[in-house]
Amino acid sequence: MQIFLDTVAPRRNGENIVMILDGAGWHSSGKLITPANMRLLPLPPHTPEPNLVQHVWDELREK
Repeated sequence: MQIFLDTVAPRRNGENIVMILDGAGWHSSGKLITPANMRLLPLPPHTPEPNLVQHVWDELREK
């Protein structure tokens, strides 16, 4: 996750990024260093339909 954050942040230098995180363990590590232009926003537990993009992936897999 740290590698991902470190890769995305400089590519969007000068922009503010809000990254929405699900409950994956690597999203909540206390060792993550959040880049200055990024804010990590965890979803609350038991959020209904937290990943609407998943429906797109399901559709692509079927075809």
